[in-house]
Amino acid sequence: MKWLAVLTVVVFTGVTASATTRNVPAQYVTIQAGINAAATGDTVLVAPGTYTENISYGGKAIVIRSSGGRDITFIVAASQATPIVSFTSGEGIGRVLEGFTDRNVSGSYCIRCSGSSPTIRSCTIANSRQDGLNPVGNAPVVTGDTFQNNAKYLVWQAAASNPRLQKNTYIGNGVRAIRITSAPGKWTAINRKLMRTMCRTGC
Repeated sequence: MKWLAVLTVVVFTGVTASATTRNVPAQYVTIQAGINAAATGDTVLVAPGTYTENISYGGKAIVIRSSGGRDITFIVAASQATPIVSFTSGEGIGRVLEGFTDRNVSGSYCIRCSGSSPTIRSCTIANSRQDGLNPVGNAPVVTGDTFQNNAKYLVWQAAASNPRLQKNTYIGNGVRAIRITSAPGKWTAINRKLMRTMCRTGC
């Protein structure tokens, strides 16, 4: 009987909750509703379409991914005064945004990172009247993204920023692809294409 009791304790303490895929719009009408329902390790999987909303990760360790890719999955600003996507609660690299076109915001940035270091992958960031991506005091991983037709910069602000840029494309942005306001030593990875862009524009 003692051995049975011990075995029972081992079996039940070894059980961990599995990650859940939360489908938008099949289960949740909006992306933010999927985020609100998600727990650590979950994936919010978004079907192709246009979603008019502003979303915030709220510090959750989750992945938000489109099922069809950025060419057919769009997030358009509902409020022009706030970023389309916000990372402002200490999100780390394991917080992923992948496979969206974030576009059409006039009074704010497409994506805002403040004190957070998410991974932004295979997205198009377009048609912002401000900066396409505005990270402050963080180290986001920005890879395989396209920045297009944004009115101002892709800005890394202040010496506390330590971004990693890999294989990104910059097309038709209003001033320059990028403005450096931090020390050069803070740049950990900049691909050659970006360096050529910077040289041509005199950054």
